[in-house]
Amino acid sequence: MGTNRSNSEAAWRIGPLRCYGDPLSGVFLENLGIKDFIRLEISSPSEIMFAIDVGTGPIELIAQSPALLNDNQWHYVRAERNLKETSLQVDSLPRVSREISDESHFQLQLNSQLFGEHHEDRKAS
Repeated sequence: MGTNRSNSEAAWRIGPLRCYGDPLSGVFLENLGIKDFIRLEISSPSEIMFAIDVGTGPIELIAQSPALLNDNQWHYVRAERNLKETSLQVDSLPRVSREISDESHFQLQLNSQLFGEHHEDRKAS
């Protein structure tokens, strides 16, 4: 997600994640406002979902993998919203994107803390 300046950007990188609860899905990060929200989750063993609402209704992007993602291996997930589009990419799979409406505001209006799991665990070799 970017900032209000046209040539600037901001990024938040999270480390290793550990999911609890439903063995088939898990939330990587989530933050909620009165109307706005952002959520990134593994919605099934082979799907990552990025959902965001910036004032014009929710957008959901789903990246489907031909292989299972809960395979005890590291995977690359990039979710982005900029001035032009919302996008999601998983590993080297084709990027999923949707253009942004001019009616949406750019800055998320959120009123809760960002939820995310960050642990210093290292993957076994």
